[in-house]
Amino acid sequence: MQNLPLIPARVGLALVALYALLRVIDPEARWAAGVVRADRVEHAVVVYAMVTLALAAFPRLRAMIPVLGMLAVGVGVELLQGLPGAPGDPQVGDLVADAVGVFAAVLPFTVGRWRGTTAV
Repeated sequence: MQNLPLIPARVGLALVALYALLRVIDPEARWAAGVVRADRVEHAVVVYAMVTLALAAFPRLRAMIPVLGMLAVGVGVELLQGLPGAPGDPQVGDLVADAVGVFAAVLPFTVGRWRGTTAV
């Protein structure tokens, strides 16, 4: 029963991860055309959502695990996009957008820690 508040964050994380996976498989997906129009903004928003939801869904997990994990996934996706026949094109700007999303997600938690509070 004590894990009940974590369920919405975990479901949200799974849904955002599914969205990201589908966008990696089919970057030109027509079903996602109106969600976020700019590719780099989409990168930052998806990474922000995944890191924030991971921190909320797994409060006992060290914060660096989802941070480094998302950055590693971003690098991996860009490397895979560089393979012949892979969908999409590798772009350094996408990695920068991923890093911006991670920074934006971690900033409120860091400020809260500096202030000595757990609430953000």
